[in-house]
Amino acid sequence: PWRGSRRPQRPRTHRWPSTRRAGATACTRGLCACWPTDAPGLRSSSCVVGVGTWLAIEQDHLMLVAYRSDAQRLADTYGLSLAEQLRSAVSTTLAVGALGKVEGDSLTEAQFKLLANRLLRFYSGIGELQFSPYGVVKFSHSYSGKITPPGLSLFHHELLASGSRATIRAYPGRLATTPGPQEVVGGGDLAVIIRHPIFTTAAPRILPLNETQTGGATLGPNDQELGCATEEEAEANCYFPGPDEDGETGTHFYAFATAVSRMDELLKPVGLKHLHTDQEYEWQLRVTKNWHRSINGTQGVFATSPDSPANVTLSDPVIVNVTVGEIGIDWEFSVSPRGGWAQRDASFTTQLVLVAVFTVIGGMGMGCATVAGVRANYKLSQPNA
Repeated sequence: PWRGSRRPQRPRTHRWPSTRRAGATACTRGLCACWPTDAPGLRSSSCVVGVGTWLAIEQDHLMLVAYRSDAQRLADTYGLSLAEQLRSAVSTTLAVGALGKVEGDSLTEAQFKLLANRLLRFYSGIGELQFSPYGVVKFSHSYSGKITPPGLSLFHHELLASGSRATIRAYPGRLATTPGPQEVVGGGDLAVIIRHPIFTTAAPRILPLNETQTGGATLGPNDQELGCATEEEAEANCYFPGPDEDGETGTHFYAFATAVSRMDELLKPVGLKHLHTDQEYEWQLRVTKNWHRSINGTQGVFATSPDSPANVTLSDPVIVNVTVGEIGIDWEFSVSPRGGWAQRDASFTTQLVLVAVFTVIGGMGMGCATVAGVRANYKLSQPNA
């Protein structure tokens, strides 16, 4: 009866209530069937989340590596500048030593001050120059007005005696040594003290000093006996033969040429103030081993930035070794950002991952619901069998 034409359809309004029920059932079935059907998409989305998370963590790591590399370059630059500053101080002692060796006991204060003036003007970072025949300070010159009192005997002072003997015995392997940093006698400030020993053929075989600095029976509050009262003691403690130099043989210790740089004087030309104020880093300088007992309380730390106490270790610093082998210096220069290394908080990364995961889950759910709805509508639009 319907030949040549389509079978008539019932009005859609006639099946509307059943359509809603059928659509809901189909949608529910479609939503459940969507997940296994779309498993490859789910795996791809999971991979995207994983890669995104790895990239976020890796970006944090790369930022930290770059930050530390910048800090290391800065520390290396300042460390090299500090080493050059110390070598400059050695040069001044060699110049004073050359004058003292030529003039000997005839060296006058005027001659010494003329040379010292020129050296202090040319070499920045050096606060004081001294000339000390037989270890007793005779001449001292400084622009700052802070000078070591004349008459101080390095071999009698309890903080200076051992270092002075070690300086002499280290020559000529070391042209000069640095027994410190240590407190300056009479001033209390920490300073780098570089001593260069001078040897001449005119110097006596044994140090021409009394057992006590004053020659009396009593010692000063910071003095100790020379330790050369007997012939055996004199050979052990006051006999300092020197090397054969320029055809001279039979040389003996004659004097010290000394450069004194208090911490603010030594570090000002290096520019460590800018490292703290302009570039916002904290720093510390530390003697790595065999430091002077005057800095025992800080475990060898002798200079710090204003916000870094000497008895507090910096947080995960970059470290540069400041080594000047010719004068026996072996220091550590530590640098760390004020407030710590900048990096993203771990909780932020966790929140980022959770947001990404729930976004993917929500997106998959919406996609499956859309697919199920389309399937249901498609089935409803088909003719009844």
